Amino acid sequence: REARRALAALAIRRCLDGGELRAGDDDRLLDTLWAQVTEPSWTHQAHVGSRDLPPHDRPGLDLMATELAAFTAELIELLGPWLTMQSDTLIATMVAAIDRQVLTPFGAGVAVGWDRDAPTNNWIGVCAGSILCACESLAALGHPRPAARARALEGLRRYVVHACTTDGECDEGIGYWFYGMIMASLGWTRLDPAECP
Repeated sequence: REARRALAALAIRRCLDGGELRAGDDDRLLDTLWAQVTEPSWTHQAHVGSRDLPPHDRPGLDLMATELAAFTAELIELLGPWLTMQSDTLIATMVAAIDRQVLTPFGAGVAVGWDRDAPTNNWIGVCAGSILCACESLAALGHPRPAARARALEGLRRYVVHACTTDGECDEGIGYWFYGMIMASLGWTRLDPAECP
């Protein structure tokens, strides 16, 4: 978690600096980014189980992994020219990590507990919204992921219908409602209004 906070702070600083194209001038950002994209799993430990490690034979498409997919894809979109100046392979490695950790298994239909026929919690808003955001960022860069995008859109449609009561509230409480709705909205904001539920 600390490494991800550090990466976000370093990336924000790079954006505030105008994303200047001086090669090699931000080793800390590059080192932190490299550590993230080469991690064997983006799953949060709390979502695995008591003292367990993430399963090696399937992805852990939890809140952390899906949000990190969106964050990484948006980093490529924001810092693309600077990343290209740092390395000929860095963007391809970042895209491959997003695909490996989240988009490829999700697009292929891997079963995830939050993507059921009638989701009743905030996870589908957070996870499907994040996946949609990642798909839209990659599509803007010429790397569309239609299968993952279609599944995320369908999940968000079900989220609107099933995860909130008829009055629009979330039975889990306002904090959960806010978290699910804000992450779903991050995905929706990337769409043409006609595609929004």
